[in-house]
Amino acid sequence: MDKLMENLIRTFGVSSKESYIKNIIKQEIEEIKNSKEINIGVTEDGIGNLIVKIGRGNERIMICTHMDNAGIIATLVEENGFIRVSPIGNLKPEKLVRSFVKFENGTLGRIDASKDNPSRDELFIDLGVSSKEIASQKVKEGDLAEVIGQGFISDNRIVAPNLHSKLGCYALLKAIRGIKEAENLNKEFYFIFTSQMEVGFRGARAAASGIKPSMAIILDSVEVEDYIGGNSALRLEGGPAVCIYDKSLVIHNDIKKIIEDAAEKLGVITQYNIGNDRNEGGIIHKEVGGIKTGVIEIPCRYMHTSGEMMSLKDIDDTITLICYVVDKISI
Repeated sequence: MDKLMENLIRTFGVSSKESYIKNIIKQEIEEIKNSKEINIGVTEDGIGNLIVKIGRGNERIMICTHMDNAGIIATLVEENGFIRVSPIGNLKPEKLVRSFVKFENGTLGRIDASKDNPSRDELFIDLGVSSKEIASQKVKEGDLAEVIGQGFISDNRIVAPNLHSKLGCYALLKAIRGIKEAENLNKEFYFIFTSQMEVGFRGARAAASGIKPSMAIILDSVEVEDYIGGNSALRLEGGPAVCIYDKSLVIHNDIKKIIEDAAEKLGVITQYNIGNDRNEGGIIHKEVGGIKTGVIEIPCRYMHTSGEMMSLKDIDDTITLICYVVDKISI
C-alpha cells in the first residue's frame, strides 16, 4: 500500500479533530513544494480549513475535498462502565453495531446496542471494564471515537474504515503533485482541505465565502450498492462519477462540459450520479452571489462501515482527471 495512503487511513480524523490529518497533508505539500521548486502558499483559516494556493491571476478557482470523517461522541459514562454514545455525521446505527472503535486517546472498545435495529440513542460502547470509576479513567463525556478495522488490498481494490474521506485527501494531494504546468498557471488555484463536512459542510461554506472563487470543483465519494441484493447503477471500476443532480446541487453546465471533455481526451471512463444525498457543492454554489460548481465522486462500497471498499483504478482515474482539468482551466 502507498505510504501516504496508509498514513491517512490510519490517522484519527473525526470532525473537529482534523489536526492529525492536516499535519500529514502539510508534510506532503512541503515535499511537493521542494521537489517541484514552485511557489505554493499554505494557510489555515479560522474554522480549520487548510488552503493550498498555486498560480497567479485575476480569476480564482477552488478545488476541495474534506479531511474529516464521521465518528462517535461519548455522552454518558454509566455506573456499570458502559459508555453511552451518539454518532457524529451520517453514520447509521445498524451499521455500527459490533464494530470496534478507537478513541482519540487510544482507548479501544466494542460498540453495541440495547435493541435490534437501534436508534442513535440506543448505542453504547463496551470498554471491557466493570465500573464507572475505571471507565472514567479511560473515557470522558465529549470524547470522540472512530470506527477501526483491518485494512487490506485485493485484486486492485482496497478495504479499510473511513476510506471515503481519507482517499479524497490522497487523491487531491496526488493531483497537486501531478499538475504539469504548476508554475505557468495563469489563474489562482485554491486547493482546499475542508474541516467539519460531516457536521454540516461548515468548512466548505467558510472557504467559499473567504476565497470568493468564480468556479468550484468538489472531490467527494459516492456510495455504490453493486453487490448481491444491492440496487445501484453506479459501480466500482465504473470510473469517477460526475454528480449531475442531488438534493442540494445541479451541476453547472460549464463544469460538466470541462469534466466531460477532459475525460474524453484522456480516455477515462466516467459514470453519472443522480442521487438523493448532499455534498459540499450544495453549500458552495450559493455563496458570494453564486459560484459555478460541480462534483467529482469516487465510488465507495459499504460506506460508513469498518470495511469500506474502493477501486484503486477509480482513484487513479480520478487523479488523472483532476490534473488534466486543472491544466485545461489554467489556459
